[in-house]
Amino acid sequence: MNVSFTTFDKVTMNDNAFAYDLLGMYIGELKDYLVQVAPIIAARDVGAYRFLNHKVRSMVNTLEASYLLEAQANLQQQITKGASQQEINELHQKLVSIVNQLIKVLEEKKKHYAEFDNQPA
Repeated sequence: MNVSFTTFDKVTMNDNAFAYDLLGMYIGELKDYLVQVAPIIAARDVGAYRFLNHKVRSMVNTLEASYLLEAQANLQQQITKGASQQEINELHQKLVSIVNQLIKVLEEKKKHYAEFDNQPA
């Protein structure tokens, strides 16, 4: 799983303190996403799922993490077409795994900025 920080660096204009704070916000948003997405998927509420995905879309685009967008779209498609509960559960677990891996990458990058700017990790 790759995360490109090229766009992120442009957005933060290489301001280390801003990058540190923004990564903290991104990590929080992704953790909130994981909490919110589970009941939405369980209810197979496509509208709420699309809305929740939209809330994190700009962040995902900034990180150039298209694999997360693909996982979200795939799960939405399967919910829409009425896939079995087992298929939905497997795709949900894949989504959770991707988000957790992304969180770990962001936490590592945040540590880099903490060391660089003497920020608390």
